[in-house]
Amino acid sequence: MLYREYPAACADPLHLRETTMTIHYAGAPTDADIEQLTSAFGDLLPVAYRDFIQQWNGIFLVDNYFDLEFPPVDDGLIAFESLFGVSTDNPSFHAVTQNAWLAAEIDQLRAWVIGADGGGNFFVLDRDSGAVFYWDRTLLHGPAESGAAVVEDSEGRNLYLFRDSLEDFLALLASKTQGMDHVQREDWPG
Repeated sequence: MLYREYPAACADPLHLRETTMTIHYAGAPTDADIEQLTSAFGDLLPVAYRDFIQQWNGIFLVDNYFDLEFPPVDDGLIAFESLFGVSTDNPSFHAVTQNAWLAAEIDQLRAWVIGADGGGNFFVLDRDSGAVFYWDRTLLHGPAESGAAVVEDSEGRNLYLFRDSLEDFLALLASKTQGMDHVQREDWPG
């Protein structure tokens, strides 16, 4: 997938160049990683989530993000940067650590934070329905558009229903990342 980037020395938007995005992933987690994730999740891990973790163990777009169309927010787009793994030394991209930090802020859903947009907002799996929500934690997008499926957290920040299932969310990401360079890194995201 190609995106456009301003050359560092050029402020003129007419001089755009195309670049290819790179995705880093950690590869197969250890049995201990899976046990830690299963214990922290507290329920049976959804098959799609377990399969994703076992194959990729998280993904991270290097030095960038891409937009996902989402009409319920003010500008119709939300960013995607990462899905968390369990074999990373960086706590900002470790699923269990992120959930320990954030779970208390989302008490309206039985939530599990699975990824981020790179700007302090998150993708959240509802453990009861299996739906994926976009949590506008930083209030980046303002009030929800009329008719949006929204849950508010305890501080009035919106959780937008983004996809009806984790499988749909992962399929969307797979379609958006097709053709990108995928690089396995032991120290992802660094």
